[in-house]
Amino acid sequence: RLGVAWFASRLSARGVAVPAYLALAAKSGGFYCVAGDRRCCLLPDGSVRPVHHAEGVITIADLSVGASLVADYGSAALWELGDGVACLEFRTKMNTFSGALLDAVDAALVEAGKRFKALVIGSDAAVFSVGADMRIFLEIVEEGGPEALSAFIDRGHATFRAIKYAPFPVVGALAGMAFGGGCEILLHCSAIQAHAEASI
Repeated sequence: RLGVAWFASRLSARGVAVPAYLALAAKSGGFYCVAGDRRCCLLPDGSVRPVHHAEGVITIADLSVGASLVADYGSAALWELGDGVACLEFRTKMNTFSGALLDAVDAALVEAGKRFKALVIGSDAAVFSVGADMRIFLEIVEEGGPEALSAFIDRGHATFRAIKYAPFPVVGALAGMAFGGGCEILLHCSAIQAHAEASI
């Protein structure tokens, strides 16, 4: 995520020899590329091969190669997975809940109800969601007092209830941490597909 070229230049600036594979990746624009309609990885000899996952594994990175984006809400994105299933990807820092993310979840539920048979909530991020953004909590209290915070919390509960009572199945697909609201949204899903090392 820092960028291969940046990292290689930092090594050079410190007088550290840049490994050949890292130097090749820096010249090639990274370890991954798109060839045709496939996401590929760069091999040490300079060739590329398609990225292979275990059967049934879907990543947002692979989806982003094609035209699978249904809607970009800023704080989240809605992707088409195929077979009538959509995926809602959170995009806030640490996937924390804010008013904008709650808006995105509400909009995705409406869109999924029109076009899809099911919705998956998940992402490639190392963190599923650490819950509410405490900085936003502080801002709400400073601007509107405890009543405003109570209204924001009620708004979150309303969004989670909408997930629970959606007229289609909603699956929480998580890896990494799911704390506070991250756990709460999972508890409102129809089913959970959790990575073996998830922390809820």
